[in-house]
Amino acid sequence: MTQIGDREYAESYTSDVEVVQFSPDGNYFSFITQKGNLENNTVEFSLHVFKSKEAFRSPKTETVLTFASSPSGSDLSIGVA
Repeated sequence: MTQIGDREYAESYTSDVEVVQFSPDGNYFSFITQKGNLENNTVEFSLHVFKSKEAFRSPKTETVLTFASSPSGSDLSIGVA
């Protein structure tokens, strides 16, 4: 299951948490998702970027970065898209 990467939001689902970040000019916004990978025993995070003007037109996401961490946090792998 893929969910919002912010642990505070994921645990409480409150609107007090800013999950989305906008670029200074407002043309883009981004957020992080997380999902478990049972095969590798890791948690994978992805940074997604959208064009703001296309937000309500089912836009394609641009995943610009992915990284995975072991549950203990001792192993980390990073991939740049």
